[in-house]
Amino acid sequence: MTDALLNILLVEDSPADAALVREHLRDDPAIQCRIAHVERLSDALHCLDTAHFDVVLLALSLPDSHGLETVRRLQAVSAEVPLVVLSGLHDEEIALQAVREGAETIFGLLPPLPILRIMTKSSPTQRAPSRLLPIYEARK
Repeated sequence: MTDALLNILLVEDSPADAALVREHLRDDPAIQCRIAHVERLSDALHCLDTAHFDVVLLALSLPDSHGLETVRRLQAVSAEVPLVVLSGLHDEEIALQAVREGAETIFGLLPPLPILRIMTKSSPTQRAPSRLLPIYEARK
């Protein structure tokens, strides 16, 4: 693995959920990362405008945006940055629609899944390979 860090923008307004994501990332020895954490979509959009990120981990319910509109607004300004939606929602249609809107995949906070696997595998509903896989492979 190289010394390069994966720059992650975590957009999550729940302190408990943000801590869970951080714990998953910290506990995976294959992930060397730097995490910038914001609680509002407006702050995330500002971060994306002023800094480079390799991936965005995005909650669907934020104080200033909710549901698929959150994905749409982020994709409108930063479609080139891979997006992983964080969702405790158990609505399969919302999850599939988020992928159709440009998300790489969905990471369900409950039950917790290995983030690295989620971040580096293409969703079965996508035709193109994941944009995150080359980032991960370069760090091996």
